Amino acid sequence: EQQQEMLKNLILRQGISPDARERLGRVRAAKPKLAAQAESICIQMIQQGKGINDSTLKLILDRLTPKREIKITRR
Repeated sequence: EQQQEMLKNLILRQGISPDARERLGRVRAAKPKLAAQAESICIQMIQQGKGINDSTLKLILDRLTPKREIKITRR
């Protein structure tokens, strides 16, 4: 378990830009489940040879976040 966590962190550290790593840390603090999902997607992409920058991470998080519809009614 601990070894898997270390391997995951190593892969993420090598394939994610500093900005994206910082954003992922903030997401992890606020929404751990969302961060875990995003990390697994990032690891898959890194293993495919793709680097993750901040804008790529934003897209991943946007796709994982359920959309809320906001309706404004005027009276």
